[in-house]
Amino acid sequence: MAARGWRAIGVDISATAVARGKAHAEAADRQDGSAEFLVAELPECMPEGPFDLVSVFFLQSPVALDRLRILQAAAERVAVGGHLLVVSHATAPQWSEHRHGPDEMPTLDGDLAGLAPRHAWAVRVGELRTRSTKGPHGEGATLDDLVILAKRLHT
Repeated sequence: MAARGWRAIGVDISATAVARGKAHAEAADRQDGSAEFLVAELPECMPEGPFDLVSVFFLQSPVALDRLRILQAAAERVAVGGHLLVVSHATAPQWSEHRHGPDEMPTLDGDLAGLAPRHAWAVRVGELRTRSTKGPHGEGATLDDLVILAKRLHT
C-alpha cells in the first residue's frame, strides 16, 4: 500500500509478522514513514482512526482471539466513504495442524455481524473465492477464502 502512495500501518499480534513487514518495507525502500508496523493486543491497542481503508486478513490463529470483537473494532475505524476488506480462510488447509470443524470457520453472515450498525454499510463483495496454492512441501492445493469488501455509508 505504501508503494502506491498510501500511508500504511500494519498491526499484528505477532512480533515475527511485524518484523517480516518491516523487513519487506526496508527492502522496498519504504523508510519515509509511509509504512509503519505495530505489535499490538487486539482489539484493545488498535490505532485510532478514521482510515480510508482497513483490511483484515486471515484473522485465524491457534491462539484464542475474540474474532468478532476485533472485526467490530476494525469496522469502527473506517471513515465514512472508506472501505473495510476482510479475507478469511473458509476451510482449513489440508496440511494444517489445527483442525477446525465447519462450525468453527468464519461465515459470511457471521462476519457481516461485525459491521454494526448493518445499515451503515454497502457490501460490494461478499463471497467465497477458491484459489490454487502450494502447501509447505510444494504440493498443489485448493483453498476457499471468504472475501468481504464493504463501504461505510455513515456512522
